[in-house]
Amino acid sequence: MSSVFTNDNEQVIENKLLQNKITEVLLENMKLKQNIQQLQDLFGYEICKYFEKTNNLGKTMAYFYFETVHECYDALVEYYGCSDPIQHADDYKDCYKEIFGREYCEDNDDNNDDSN
Repeated sequence: MSSVFTNDNEQVIENKLLQNKITEVLLENMKLKQNIQQLQDLFGYEICKYFEKTNNLGKTMAYFYFETVHECYDALVEYYGCSDPIQHADDYKDCYKEIFGREYCEDNDDNNDDSN
């Protein structure tokens, strides 16, 4: 019977070690995300220039390691101070649902979407 307890104790110890490792990995991931965010903030000008060159939200998102198109859109709105340049992106209509959570329609161009 003591061998059963030994195996149980070993599993408990192994589980705790795995939980600690998972916590370490999650913290490291969080630090990396913060570092990426800081770099994106520092390179706001370069991000805008790249966006102007490609005129594509998806390419800009991927090139500068934004996690989502919505995150890239929000950053560009912040850097530009408005959403006007972004609304002319080649893939703006394709990305619209991911950014705003609803399908694109022509009437949306008249609305101020800076609130998101």
